[in-house]
Amino acid sequence: MKVLKASKNNVPAALDLLAKGEVIIIPTETIYGLAADSSSEHAIEKLRQLKGSEKNKLLQRLAANVEDVRQRCSSWDARVKRITSKFWPGPLTLILDGVGWRVPDHPFMRDLIRRFGHPLVATSANLSGEKPALNCEDAVRIFEGRIDLALDAGRGSVGQASSVVRVVGTGLEILREEAISRGPLLECWEGDAKAG
Repeated sequence: MKVLKASKNNVPAALDLLAKGEVIIIPTETIYGLAADSSSEHAIEKLRQLKGSEKNKLLQRLAANVEDVRQRCSSWDARVKRITSKFWPGPLTLILDGVGWRVPDHPFMRDLIRRFGHPLVATSANLSGEKPALNCEDAVRIFEGRIDLALDAGRGSVGQASSVVRVVGTGLEILREEAISRGPLLECWEGDAKAG
């Protein structure tokens, strides 16, 4: 496995592998992840096999900015606008229309996604049921010989997984309380919808 610094000079190498349907190890502000082309069923299946995850397990989509997500979601309303305006870019995964979306607070990753041209499918860099990798070294150790490229940006500034919430009608269901606690999430969601 080739380990490269997460810098602009190494973006082309990552883009080349993604375009070929390969899975790469990526940094974010939370934890390290596995990422692939979200438009390629072959790449998505390869990511699932590497992870060892169930076929129906939700995979995250990483977008370069809020607008990229808004254009792809039909259930975008004032509440969704308000919560994404407050917590994106950042460690919040928001399930909309059955898809888990996140805009990472990591300039390198947003630039990589922007240059790739559409969102990446992603999951934490660990085997299913194991603890996620907090640094590149741990991710490399897990997937050595199975993945061609790892991008190293040091330990993430957040250092824990994103919180996961799902929009259910006009409500917000908190599925995983991690980097962002329940209180701020619900306070933002339940504010005056007209303000959004």
